Amino acid sequence: MNDVGSPQVTLIFPAVNQLAFDYWQTARLHGATIVTAASVACDEFAFNDSSARLPMIYEASFGSAFIALLAKHSIARIYCPVASVYAYLRRFLAEQGLPIELLGNSPIHRQMTQHQELMTRSRKLWPLIVAVGNGSDLLPLLDVAGLLRQTALIYGESSDEKLAAMIAIAANAPNGDVVEIGSLMGRTAFALLYLARRYRIGRLLTVDPWLAANAVHHDSPEVFDSLVDEWDYEALSQAFFVNLAPFFGNDHTHLRMPSEQALAVYERGDPILTRDSLEVPFCRKIAILHVDGNHDYAAVRQDCDLWLGHLLPGAWLILDDYQWAHGDGPRRVGDELLEKYSGRIERAFVCGKAMFIKLSTDIDKDA
Repeated sequence: MNDVGSPQVTLIFPAVNQLAFDYWQTARLHGATIVTAASVACDEFAFNDSSARLPMIYEASFGSAFIALLAKHSIARIYCPVASVYAYLRRFLAEQGLPIELLGNSPIHRQMTQHQELMTRSRKLWPLIVAVGNGSDLLPLLDVAGLLRQTALIYGESSDEKLAAMIAIAANAPNGDVVEIGSLMGRTAFALLYLARRYRIGRLLTVDPWLAANAVHHDSPEVFDSLVDEWDYEALSQAFFVNLAPFFGNDHTHLRMPSEQALAVYERGDPILTRDSLEVPFCRKIAILHVDGNHDYAAVRQDCDLWLGHLLPGAWLILDDYQWAHGDGPRRVGDELLEKYSGRIERAFVCGKAMFIKLSTDIDKDA
């Protein structure tokens, strides 16, 4: 149907769901020529071009209408995001001898493949989790896979390896508060809240002002720091709570303020409330501290100076981006901590670019 060398036209049919819309958006980015068609109206998906109307596949008129549409637009490929229609088209194209490529596998097959790929990822991480867990009672493999799947739905740069190490260290953390400095859209906050509940560690406090002024990295290249202006910080705040909504409860709350202001609230024992005004009963001693705010040396240094004094014996510090392409602030601070508290550190390792430090004794703020 297409002349040699002419652009291949792709039909999305039926263009009625999120998969169809996502494919259409991606295809547009690549400059592809797309035609959309549906048998039912679907106004919630904002395709720029109006979809062609076809009979239902069960109607006698479908075949002739479908072939006419293929010829009219010189269709070479079809993307079908509905399993029943995919199965029908596979038979129809073969029976009619039409040289049309049906892209990919059926939606059902894709789901099964994605699940198997997820389980493969989880099994590959299992030896790491066991090694870091150091004999602790760990999450079952299915739970590991579930956490990886859910966190993958949330934007963020924490790798599978970092999340695997977090799963393992949470298994031998003491009982206490879990505190995260710097939350972005909530990928690691989701993981920490899940782990705090599964291992019955304690309650989660997240801290992030979601302000452009606090996101500027003075130590990083200008091209990296230009990303600061791309965020809509009110939408970012909203997205964080949307992403954590499935875990909403009275064991997590957020302080939208700089780290030093949040610490003052934490130290004074002020009531810290959830979005529906329930007080979260923090014990004001920290079992896991995840430092992932501004990565300038001075900012990382300040976050650690402020919060480390509240770590319990046996607590874990996670220093994000110890290995970082855009600056050396976290690495410099991490190296200083290893030297300063060498006699109080039970374990220390780097995984997924983050440094993990387990303390054997309390850290005195003035030490």
